[in-house]
Amino acid sequence: MSGVSVRTTLERVMVEIVPYEPRHLSALVALADAHLALVPPHDARMIAPALEMVVRQYHRLWLHHYPEDADIPTHHRALVALEAGEPVGLAIVRWSSDDESGHVAFLLAEPSMPEAADRLIEEATAMLSAQACATIEAGDRCPIGLGWFGLPTTWTHLIGAYERAGFACVDGWAIMTGRTDAVPIEPPRPAKEMIHVLLTEHPDRREWRIEFFHDEENVGECDAWGVPPHLDSCPGFGDWITIEWIGVAEEFRRRGLAFWLMVKQMHYHLRAGRHYVMLWTGPDNLPARSLYRRLGFDDGPETRVFRKVL
Repeated sequence: MSGVSVRTTLERVMVEIVPYEPRHLSALVALADAHLALVPPHDARMIAPALEMVVRQYHRLWLHHYPEDADIPTHHRALVALEAGEPVGLAIVRWSSDDESGHVAFLLAEPSMPEAADRLIEEATAMLSAQACATIEAGDRCPIGLGWFGLPTTWTHLIGAYERAGFACVDGWAIMTGRTDAVPIEPPRPAKEMIHVLLTEHPDRREWRIEFFHDEENVGECDAWGVPPHLDSCPGFGDWITIEWIGVAEEFRRRGLAFWLMVKQMHYHLRAGRHYVMLWTGPDNLPARSLYRRLGFDDGPETRVFRKVL
């Protein structure tokens, strides 16, 4: 995995797993940046306060979108892998008394040192087993990225570590990226009888929803989200949005409605000064991927979501 590691050998090393401490932060920021270089936006970088928030307040990172989850009793622990006293990996482990599944919510590791990822997964598995979790999931929203699910296929060392630990791939996504200034001029509405369009803005939640109504019934919707607040000060993120959802009622498909909704959403953000868009869709969803390519989107890496039954 070129571009991530400063190490040149795969020699056997002794790796110690310890709880996170602030003195680990600087090395972990560098490790996060090395991983970010292999996923879009490739020029994005972490800063220490942002990664500190990920470590300290992981369970709160997405509550502005899901305020109803604020009262769910959630626990998380941050584990650091050390080699010769230097941080070479980070894992965030989470679980809830309301959920029989535990999660290795986030994982970073020095790619030339497979022992780092292996030991972190081993320690996380033991911790979740002690909490009586029946399964372990790996593939939460990425807290150092724009929120895709799963591990990018460009992080091959992490995928290999989960496979060595007996995890199975159970889901996956295809990341795609585009520009708001690359979409065509806004086309006419797809059908004259669809006369009502509603734009709903939630600035405090960084959400924008465009809905299309027919006879007062919602028949199409496109939702966009802004950059997560903990990444506000990180270089390379501020000019991005994500398309979180687009859907059209079955009886109204093949009328150009999905295309129109995407164009409308992207033009809105272009006028607001946001120039880049990321989305993720099923790798085998060929109609959706064809639509996005018509709008100028490029294929990014795919992601993998893993699970292990205990």
